[in-house]
Amino acid sequence: MVRDLKREIENDARDLVERIREYSRSQKELWQQVPLLALEAQEKDNPNNNYRRAYEQGYLRAYDDDFTLACVDLETGELVKLSLVWTDSKGTLLPKIDYTNPKQAPDYVVLRAYSLNSLDAEDIVKELKDIREIDLLLRKNDAWREQLKQQLGLTEKYQRQK
Repeated sequence: MVRDLKREIENDARDLVERIREYSRSQKELWQQVPLLALEAQEKDNPNNNYRRAYEQGYLRAYDDDFTLACVDLETGELVKLSLVWTDSKGTLLPKIDYTNPKQAPDYVVLRAYSLNSLDAEDIVKELKDIREIDLLLRKNDAWREQLKQQLGLTEKYQRQK
C-alpha cells in the first residue's frame, strides 16, 4: 500500500511537470516577443538583470535560488535550468544550459505549480508593453537601445543567434 502510494505520487509529479512544461511551450509565440520588449522596457541608468538576460541571452527567469535559475527559453518556450558558472577570462557569471530530462520531476518545475504567474507569457508581454509605453514619454536618447537591438539582431519574433 505504501509503495503503491509512493509510485502514484511519483507518477503524478511527472505528469504535473509535463503539464507545466506544456503550458509554457504552448505560449511560444508570446515568449518570442519578450526579448525585444525587454530591451524596449530597459532603463539605461537602472538596468534590470532579468530583462538583460532576456534580450542578450534569450532566457527569462521563472524561479531562482543561489546558483540555479529556472528560466523560460524565449525561443522555444521550454523550461530550462541555467547554472551559473565562472568564466576564466573576465570572472563573469555565465549561464550553462541544462535541459533537464522532462521524465524526471525536478523541484524547480514542480514549484511553478504553486504560482504559474511567472509562466503567464500573456501577462508578461502586456506588462512589458505597458512599461515601454510609459518609458517612451520619458526617454530622450534612445540611440543605445537601437544600436543594441541591431547588434543582437533582435526582431519581434526572437531567434537565438547561432
